[in-house]
Amino acid sequence: MLFDRARVAATLPGYDLGNEIGAGSFGLVLAGWHRNLQREVAIKVLAPGGRRRPFGADEAQIMASLDHPHIVRVHDFRPGDDFDVIVMEMLAGGSLSRRQREMGQEEFCAVGLAVAGALSYAHSRGVLHRDIKPDNVMFDFAGHVKVVDFGIAKRVFGSAATASAVIGTPLFMAPEQVARGRLGPATDLYALGMMLFLLLAGKAPFDGEWSDEVFGEPHLARPGHSIRRPAGIPPSVADVILRALAKDPGGRPPSAKAFAVDLAEAAADSYGPGWLGRSGIRVHLDDDVRAAAEARSVLPIAVAAATIPRTIDPGGPTAPAPNPSRSARSGQQQQQSRSHRRSTRPRFRRRGVAAAGVLLLSAVAALLFATISRGAGDTRPHQVGLLAGHTDWVTAVAFSPNGRTLASGGRDRAVRLWDVSDPFHPHQLGSPLLGHTDGITSVAFSPDGRTLVSAGKDSAVRRWDVTDPSRAHSLGAPLPVAAGYAHAVAFPSSAGRSLDGRVMASGGAAGMVQLWDLTDRAAPRPFGQPLAAHHDRVWSVALSSEGRTLASGSLDGTVRLWDVTDPALPHSLGAPLDGHPGGVYTVAFAPDTRTLASGGKDGLVRLWEVTDPASPRPLGHPLAGHSSLVWSVAFSPDERTLASVSADQTVRLWDVTDRTSPRPLGQPLVGHTDWVTSVAFSPNGRIVASGSWDKTVRLWAVP
Repeated sequence: MLFDRARVAATLPGYDLGNEIGAGSFGLVLAGWHRNLQREVAIKVLAPGGRRRPFGADEAQIMASLDHPHIVRVHDFRPGDDFDVIVMEMLAGGSLSRRQREMGQEEFCAVGLAVAGALSYAHSRGVLHRDIKPDNVMFDFAGHVKVVDFGIAKRVFGSAATASAVIGTPLFMAPEQVARGRLGPATDLYALGMMLFLLLAGKAPFDGEWSDEVFGEPHLARPGHSIRRPAGIPPSVADVILRALAKDPGGRPPSAKAFAVDLAEAAADSYGPGWLGRSGIRVHLDDDVRAAAEARSVLPIAVAAATIPRTIDPGGPTAPAPNPSRSARSGQQQQQSRSHRRSTRPRFRRRGVAAAGVLLLSAVAALLFATISRGAGDTRPHQVGLLAGHTDWVTAVAFSPNGRTLASGGRDRAVRLWDVSDPFHPHQLGSPLLGHTDGITSVAFSPDGRTLVSAGKDSAVRRWDVTDPSRAHSLGAPLPVAAGYAHAVAFPSSAGRSLDGRVMASGGAAGMVQLWDLTDRAAPRPFGQPLAAHHDRVWSVALSSEGRTLASGSLDGTVRLWDVTDPALPHSLGAPLDGHPGGVYTVAFAPDTRTLASGGKDGLVRLWEVTDPASPRPLGHPLAGHSSLVWSVAFSPDERTLASVSADQTVRLWDVTDRTSPRPLGQPLVGHTDWVTSVAFSPNGRIVASGSWDKTVRLWAVP
């Protein structure tokens, strides 16, 4: 497709246009960046005269009406005279068709459950997709499955609708779709069954040759094209897929939910306990579907209860669980089938009391095992607390110097204080602190713990008296920030007690950094004029623990260091530090002030030697592990661990004991369902707090 890039840019004035990342008869897809929200997006440009352009507005409206974890989200739609533009979430994990060579049977079945969940949701809102296929199943940064391309989706009312035209991808079209018959949820299930057959068996379910170019008669009515039973697929899984491929829609599962339950049960029977977790596919399932997927793990847990050893060493060596998707199944597993399961169910029901006892024993065993394991000491980071109170994105978190209070700020314009003295049972303190007229971007405690400051997009920095966190209150009028909103605030860490919270730094939209004298909390004043620090927005500021050095990170892609020994006469130190093309989002000093960490849009974390801040230099190789921009970094108080959070929805921990050779500590911490934008260590280093656009703060125990 030839298009006028300047005209597309003019249609989307708030976005930066990137490279082309996809194309087809509909038009093309560009990478994009929303400047105000600091968010990566995909920009779909529908071609003039393209076969899909008439559906542009319908596609956007349908997608905007669907809010499901496994359906791509639409952010904006802009119609034009000769092209339309749809702005969607960026799905940088690639398509299923691209990733399928690296996947096994467990992964494919997990993807099938995710797609079935998306279809169940869409069908409940009267929407048929009509083009389910591997190309239209994609993955986001964190590996979540997303159904995309609702360009030929159809709204239906009631149980079915008539196809007005033969539209779709031939191999995946149900017989009624090819014959322009009555369409319904079963039409999409046929396509899902066909997709799973192809993925699991590696070929189409027809004898003879097949061509995607063939139109006309329904698939199963074509001479020489009879359905065949797939080889290499467990019988119970094959049964579920073949039912979805029935010629008569009435012979298919009654709903996408029913299909998901059947597939989950079959996979549990075929691949054994824990198959869904082994798949590595992140899926959001209804409770009954998840219960079916995990059903076969009940008995092994109960049996294990009778053999729990008196001493458990969870840190000791354990044999890795086999991955049945890439290894041969045992003959017994391969012979399990749905008919066998159903034949055993009446006997199980006749023993209702015994069955209930087994389930109760299983639950007790699992609880006992978890309790004993925790008592012996878990050597892996794990979530211990969840704070839910914000009504919009959580953008900032900070621990008080004594570690008993956590502050969080969000786009809902509220600062909330939490009692985290027992991180297993955190609770909110008092009422939210209100006063900002726009979203909050940063929060910080003074070293003495008596003052909390918050910065906001309302071009103000507010101060709060938190001497008694349960009765926190405002400390007067906000501090004005010149030329744009305030994005960052920082005090020296509590190691700089001699400063006693006197000096505070703020950074904002105009590339300026300001130092403030908070000696009199009721009447603060600026130290001199703002520093013209950068050519673009200052996204992060940090003060070294002894209060002598300031670091600022900007969207101009640089980090700058400043000597603030005399805050009334600050001056720059050395040349700007380059290394994050696209922008620096976070800077943080190690407590010993010898090392600075920075993270940026490139998804990397960099360490800098700043023992002599006038001659900084990079330390080792960048820390690569995140798949999207790094929003925030923080050092542990003992200086041995670095935490980083990212738009890929993960929290990562790094061993920086040897700062020339940092290494990842285990697997990423997952649980957040949207971008993770802030992170902080507790003063004792045992808890990490992370704030996310999913409106929550999570607390993680760090051994």
